[in-house]
Amino acid sequence: MEKLKAAVAAAEQSRRQAQDTTRACQDRDAALLAQRRRRLESGFAKVYEEARKQADADLAAQRASAPSLTFADEAEVRRVLQAASDHAVLQLPPGANAAVLRKRYRQMAVSLHPDKSSAPGAADAFHRLVTAYRNLAAFA
Repeated sequence: MEKLKAAVAAAEQSRRQAQDTTRACQDRDAALLAQRRRRLESGFAKVYEEARKQADADLAAQRASAPSLTFADEAEVRRVLQAASDHAVLQLPPGANAAVLRKRYRQMAVSLHPDKSSAPGAADAFHRLVTAYRNLAAFA
């Protein structure tokens, strides 16, 4: 009976040591994971700060180079109404890609819109612009 009690005690001792070893490994792994997470977060903070500074600089440069908003005068309205082709309305060379076409259309639409421009004939010029854009956009 004593041998059996000793064997059970030894088995219990072995099980406790295995649990302690497993717990120690889990604690070590958790500490390593927390350390790794802290390093990653500090790295992300640095990268985020650099990206924010770059975005601020890009935005400032974009604002500085952006064309000022002007509304069409009588000469511009006359030019649009007398244009011989859709390309001449938008002042784009034939074969301009869709992005350039859309950008130019939007710039001109803001300046020629009848609610914005008080020049006589602005509504007709705006309609001519819309027609020219639709014709060119279909093939761009």
